[in-house]
Amino acid sequence: MRFFIVSLLFVSFSILPACEDDPDNSPEGVFRRHVSAYVDAYCDRVMECCDTFDSRSECEEYTDLWTPYLSDPWLVVDMENSTACIDLLTQHIPASCEEVITPVHLLQYQECRLDTYGAFGEGDSCANYEPCGPGLFCSDDTDTWLCTVQGQEGDPCNPNLAYACAWDLLCLDEMCQPPLAVGEPCFSSEECGWEQGEAYACIDQVCAPQRANGEACADDSQCLSDWCDAECIDAVCEGTCVDATFSMTCSL
Repeated sequence: MRFFIVSLLFVSFSILPACEDDPDNSPEGVFRRHVSAYVDAYCDRVMECCDTFDSRSECEEYTDLWTPYLSDPWLVVDMENSTACIDLLTQHIPASCEEVITPVHLLQYQECRLDTYGAFGEGDSCANYEPCGPGLFCSDDTDTWLCTVQGQEGDPCNPNLAYACAWDLLCLDEMCQPPLAVGEPCFSSEECGWEQGEAYACIDQVCAPQRANGEACADDSQCLSDWCDAECIDAVCEGTCVDATFSMTCSL
């Protein structure tokens, strides 16, 4: 997957900063400034390199993935985690259209997985898509959709339910367990783990380190660059791992 272009489902509203001589140093004020810095930097690059958006304001609206939560009674923003995640994204915005991008695997960072969460607690109904709080997921094991504690390593789980296991575990063979290690058989790269920021991929049905530029690949997940220059015929893809520049991601 091409992780640098991150797309979530939310709409932003304008950020009205305090006077420069008297900044709002409350947690929310600091948070808003970090969001604004990311949105400005990202839209600077997008408007220069791509024709994705019709206007700067459209880009800003699409890119602000966080501040709408502040007024949502069903959701809670963890400003510390959100700020850390936003800063990670900002650091990876390239300085030019043709600069090679560095892949960002957000799901490997706990602060990005726990930047926002639901306001509903254990035992609360989630039958109408009410979002559950941290450490919880929406389960129907009792034929009633309720916010339930996520499984820990060794706990049984339903692979059809999202977030059934703790953030660093996967539901594999109906049991919460760590992602698969190098050399273990796999069906998809999502089952394979990571170490010190390096993701593993499912290659020839075995978890293996991602491949360097110039090596053969079948999909993006198999490449360190997260970009496989491949051609697909009848759902069979063959290609080569290559670096991706920011301008190459415009169509995503």
